[in-house]
Amino acid sequence: MDAISEEDLALFQQAAQESFQRMVARNQEACPDASSRTFPLVEPDYNAKRPLDLSAFADALAAFDPARAGEIDALLAGKAIPDIQALLEGGDLTSVELVTYYLDRIQRYDVERLNSVIELNPQVLADAAAADAPDPVYTFSHQKVSEVVYAETGTARRRMLHRRAFGILQAMAVSSGELARHALAAGLPAETIRYSLMAGNDALALFAVRVALRHYETARRITEQQGWPETVSGADKQLLYSSLGRAYELSEEWIKAEEIYKAMISYAESIRAPAMECLGLNQLSAIYYLKFNKGEQAVALLERAKKLAEQNGDERWLAETELNLAMVAFQNHDHALTLHHAEQALDIARKLDHPHLMARHLSILSYVYLQQCKWDKLETYATEASRLYTESGNLVLAAESDGNVGFAQMLSGKPQEALATLEKTVAFSSHIENLWGETEQTWKLAITHLELGHYGLAIKLAKKGIEMARQLGLPSALALSLIAGSLVQRKTMSLAAAQETLLENIAASKEHRLFAVVWEWTLTELCAAYASAGNWEQAADYARQRLQAHEDESLLSMGLAGWYETEALLRGGDGDLARA
Repeated sequence: MDAISEEDLALFQQAAQESFQRMVARNQEACPDASSRTFPLVEPDYNAKRPLDLSAFADALAAFDPARAGEIDALLAGKAIPDIQALLEGGDLTSVELVTYYLDRIQRYDVERLNSVIELNPQVLADAAAADAPDPVYTFSHQKVSEVVYAETGTARRRMLHRRAFGILQAMAVSSGELARHALAAGLPAETIRYSLMAGNDALALFAVRVALRHYETARRITEQQGWPETVSGADKQLLYSSLGRAYELSEEWIKAEEIYKAMISYAESIRAPAMECLGLNQLSAIYYLKFNKGEQAVALLERAKKLAEQNGDERWLAETELNLAMVAFQNHDHALTLHHAEQALDIARKLDHPHLMARHLSILSYVYLQQCKWDKLETYATEASRLYTESGNLVLAAESDGNVGFAQMLSGKPQEALATLEKTVAFSSHIENLWGETEQTWKLAITHLELGHYGLAIKLAKKGIEMARQLGLPSALALSLIAGSLVQRKTMSLAAAQETLLENIAASKEHRLFAVVWEWTLTELCAAYASAGNWEQAADYARQRLQAHEDESLLSMGLAGWYETEALLRGGDGDLARA
């Protein structure tokens, strides 16, 4: 590489003083694309958010041409920051158009919905107009010159330059991740933590778990190396622990999630923050009972959290803890204890009149009634949960609840209503590319079309549901999709295929513990499939297994083919079991 001339160095010094922003722009990094999606998510409480004031931009928004908005949509599709800068420099887009475009999106999608924007700079359009105005341009004679000069600049000088860039970029439409990068290079720990948290939350909202982890871990390293800056709020401290733990869960790094929750509990104890401690205890317990199969340890943590919440009069966390106690009981197939804790949790949520908390509790309680085959209560609770989620702008969870409403309608003998409900939820999940939601509702829709005699559609949807479930990689989703597929195969007389499909569920259960209701449904359908094929001996064997698995006689059995069990048992000489 050629040596740097005095002329080049002089140009650098002049450019650094008069137009630093252009040098910084050369170092922008591309934003990774989000491809991984997993559901559900932990959602922050936005009750304290200040309303956004868009009045300063009313004229610009009113004059914004929808056709031009569509053109900008196409221009920005899949573009990273350097690509957008190239559009600006090439004249395909102006700064004023870009800012107005984002303001329009904020007005349409963020207000009372995503709630991700904290505040707006009322002078931003004026700043954009100034950016569009021609100004003196200083450049290096070669790209390598800028890179070498930057590398040779002292640490203190680079820190100062990044600090200036951070101040300038805060007033622009720049991503939180970019601001976090400059804050870190500028030696601003509190600002780095703040924007790393925001960038992590933005990435997690797009299901970009690895990107979110990178941002959260950056903030965590600062706290480990330098301690917590005094200006970081208690809410942000709690958010970092819980979000980092959740991201580890979503990436299936369970040991790291356990470690971060233990650290959260320890820190909360040291500063006497009972709400943070309750959160940590609840999140750690969830790992124990869902992943590590440590039910007793999970209950011990939850009883500790419940006692702490009661001592501090914290009914919010008392409700959350009761709900998790219900989930542990649910995992242990203790239906009476499940309902006891779940209904107590809902009673507290209603008393608090907290819409988001009520919606979450109603949603989970509806799943309890789904597992218990109480279709009327399932429809009632899921309908109320959907309404509350819709009112709060959480359309993803509203669609999930609508799916349960549709399933309840189908099982209650209202297939036409179920069809309308489920078609809407499948379309919505497909539109937002929510693979989990689309998979969950597709198998329900396949069964509904089967009930209506739409066999061609039922076969097509059943196959699609199984394909999506395999892609999703969630054992419970695949198990339910396979059951739905086997039901369609049996009704269309593909009996060997139905048996093969269900036997896959039997094999999978040895590796993944299925919920009791899923296991029973599999056995019921196996009995029906073999009975339909005339193999009554094998059908009777599966009927006996199903009855043995049905521990709670007060509950109905899942599935709509119980008469096959009765006939198989009678043919097998088990009259008493057939009458049970």
